Amino acid sequence: MILLTAYQYHNRKMAEQRSAEVESRSTSHTNFPSGHMTVNVSGIGQSDAREAFPPVEANPPSPPVVTATPGAADRAKEIRDKAIGLFRNKDYNGALRLLGKVREPDTEEFLGMGLCYFKLGDYRNSVAFLTRVLDRDGRNFTALKILAFAYFRLDDIDNGFDTARKGLALHGDEELQSLYDRLQRERKVRQGYAEEDSSHFRILYDGYKQGKVDREILDVLEDAYRTIGQDLDCFPPDPVTVILYTNRDFYDTTRAPHWSGGVYDGKIRIPVRGVDLREPVVRKVLFHEYTHVLVHYMAHSCPLWINEGLAEYFSTRYTDRTGQLIPLKEMEESFADFSAGEVTLAYRESYWAVSFLMDKYGLYAIRTMLEGFGAGKGADAAFEDAFGIRYSQFISGWGKNDNSSF
Repeated sequence: MILLTAYQYHNRKMAEQRSAEVESRSTSHTNFPSGHMTVNVSGIGQSDAREAFPPVEANPPSPPVVTATPGAADRAKEIRDKAIGLFRNKDYNGALRLLGKVREPDTEEFLGMGLCYFKLGDYRNSVAFLTRVLDRDGRNFTALKILAFAYFRLDDIDNGFDTARKGLALHGDEELQSLYDRLQRERKVRQGYAEEDSSHFRILYDGYKQGKVDREILDVLEDAYRTIGQDLDCFPPDPVTVILYTNRDFYDTTRAPHWSGGVYDGKIRIPVRGVDLREPVVRKVLFHEYTHVLVHYMAHSCPLWINEGLAEYFSTRYTDRTGQLIPLKEMEESFADFSAGEVTLAYRESYWAVSFLMDKYGLYAIRTMLEGFGAGKGADAAFEDAFGIRYSQFISGWGKNDNSSF
């Protein structure tokens, strides 16, 4: 998931009305057709916060030899079919548990496990299982594609680049090509970058162009780690990578829209050149992006207005209250196609929707909701467990009346 952050300086007037109607965006899905594996993963070459890709078909693997025991092959197929159903319903943990019951897993089971771990954001295990697929079938395009994205998420630029190149040699693919181009830009921009580490963060920056800026950034990030972590009761075990770019390198590398002041795609990326690090806007962006880290860690995936609303809640305060001017349903996947005025309104509306949930139900309920998404529950179930209302009920009513029904 790529999350783009917009920020404006204090004298910029916020839009009060939508400038145009926004087209509805369809929800992505993951599908394993019979005889194939088709998967959607998070986009890289686009200025988009959706977790959606065109499906990629792998060549059907050879039938796995599960065991010599009579009937074991039928049992393995039965397990795979059930795991595919769970995967389609986004129950990735359930699918993993089933695939782990195959006594002698082979290519198809390892591929399924690699896909599940990727969807859960466990990129290290995803790499481990996808590598096992390629040990058996080095021309498995799906494994190469997802592996390239997993390396990217782990900030392993060289292995991601090489894996993407191998995949493209087998099959032309727009999204993999976008990743390849992105990694090529990353390798060029990050030559000679300095690194500063703490127990919670890894900072990469151009020491020649930016000077010694890491300590100020680390101080702000450590503050975010303590304060937001305490509120959400979430402290990621691994250091978070933060990349500081010059303005030009940031936009050239990420291809983010002009209104973006930061990106979270598994790593926090912000432009810093020309911005005084003591300015409140830098603190706002870092707190905003770090909130995305925790939401990803707890929920992995949730409606975008919740993700952005939480990031705004922990990084800024709005005084100009708004209701549901843009339908929340239209803010579940992406703000990338919105006009500048709509983007401003989308962030503000997301803030007020999340603030309503915070004020009425409290932090414990918010954490319960995020954990529900992380456990693979659908939006209705995650909301009902946390707030006693269904998601569909909330988005159809909030901000349109006195909210007394909640």
